[in-house]
Parts: sequence; C-alpha cells; structure tokens
Amino acid sequence: MYIETQKTDPLRLRILDKYWTYLPAVVVAAGIALLSLLEHPERFLPPSTSDKVLHAIAYCMLAFLLVFAMEFRRSCNISHYVCSAAAATFYGLLIEVFQRLCTTTRTCSMDDLMADLSGAVIGVVIYFIFFRR
Repeated sequence: MYIETQKTDPLRLRILDKYWTYLPAVVVAAGIALLSLLEHPERFLPPSTSDKVLHAIAYCMLAFLLVFAMEFRRSCNISHYVCSAAAATFYGLLIEVFQRLCTTTRTCSMDDLMADLSGAVIGVVIYFIFFRR
C-alpha cells in the first residue's frame, strides 16, 4: 500500500519559523483588547485594584514579549527596545480610541495612556536589565 506524503511549502515554514515567537505577544494583545472593550471588565478583575496598575502590568507584559520576540531571532540594539515600547504604547492609544468610538460605557483617558506608556517602558527596562543577551 502506497501512502503519499505531503510536501510542506518551504516558504510557509520559513514564515512560521520567523514569526512564531510573536505569538505570546499577540495573545496578550488580544487579551488586552478583550478586557478593554468589554462593558464591565471589573467583574473579571481582582477587587479594589487600581485600573492604572492593571494597565501598567498589561503593557509591561506586552512590551516585554515584543522585545523577547525581536531578540529571539537576532541580537537587539537600542532601536529594538525603543520600537517595542513605542509599539505597545501605540497599541494602547489605539485601544483608547476604540473605547471612545466603539463603546458606550468606556471612555478614552490620557491617564490610561500614561499608565500604558509607563508599563511599556518598565517591561523593556526589565528585559534589558535581566534578560538581555
């Protein structure tokens, strides 16, 4: 009995090989979007926790994972760290705009954006200090 083996496309494998390290960052970004656009996300969060602290933690994780993904493929220079923090902060800005445009119960806040920026910078600094190659 002859079984035909499937040949995998080498281009597809190269693309998967190149971008799989970004998957954790994509999952965190999706979680941030979900919680940010829900009408009452506080029911999923610990009680009496400042939302600014939660913003900082979420964007710290996102920026950290972005730097990890970039450095996994090649050694990072300072522009990779800045780009990761800027990308996480820009994502926070997009979420704030979507909150303003797409929801009736959520508002756009500069304080939230500053917490996003602070968390992104902290995530990059943590990676730089403890995990840099």
